[in-house]
Amino acid sequence: MKNFALIGFIIVALTGSVFSQKKTTAKVDHSKEVRAVFDILIEGIKSSDVEKVMSVYEKSDRTLFFNNNGSATIGWETMRANRERLYSKTTNVTLETTGVRVETLSPTTAYVSCKWKQTQDFDGKAESASGRMTLVFKKIGKDWKVVHLHTSPDMPDANRPVMPSERTTPTPDSVSYINISFGAESQLSLAKYKRLKTGMSYRAVVSILGSEGEVTFSETVGNYQIRSYKWDGGNYRMIFATFTNDKMTSKTQANLD
Repeated sequence: MKNFALIGFIIVALTGSVFSQKKTTAKVDHSKEVRAVFDILIEGIKSSDVEKVMSVYEKSDRTLFFNNNGSATIGWETMRANRERLYSKTTNVTLETTGVRVETLSPTTAYVSCKWKQTQDFDGKAESASGRMTLVFKKIGKDWKVVHLHTSPDMPDANRPVMPSERTTPTPDSVSYINISFGAESQLSLAKYKRLKTGMSYRAVVSILGSEGEVTFSETVGNYQIRSYKWDGGNYRMIFATFTNDKMTSKTQANLD
């Protein structure tokens, strides 16, 4: 009888140990937390609320933005100033997002991608645009923050659907803070762009495009290395691609035909 009691005690103890291990090793799903931050960003854009929009981004001079008009902005303060200037003239904003995809890469890194369509009145004139967007998230302390935004027109042609207020030519002052060196122009085409597939290595992409890309963003978090590259074909023809551990996860292009 004592033996049976001992065996029963051991079984109960082992069972409790197994459940305890499962509880402590269970993976936490951070996708809902990331999605909540993304929703705050969308709400802020709809209401032209600078404070709400900028609250989702890491307050750093390294935060990098690839803008819908083909330009790039680096630094939280610079982007805030740009948003304040534009939002003061922006009203009646509608913004629709579709195909929202949240991918957690580690307990502290994630990305969100989607398609978007936006209408608004800018300085009293109606305008609209559509495109694709990828945001790279990093958990800083207890909060998820966007460290990189990549947005571009949705399959633009020569008359790309960019809002008139964004149709600007980058000046030396607007790009001088980007610490990269632009090389020779690449021979880019829409046919080459269509050959680029998710999961391709950086070298495979280079072999298709025919030149090295310019590193515009690089971040290593744990076992994950995230890099974004830009290929410039001149006359505002560009290809952007983001890689995670040397596998392409997103691509966008501008003005290819």
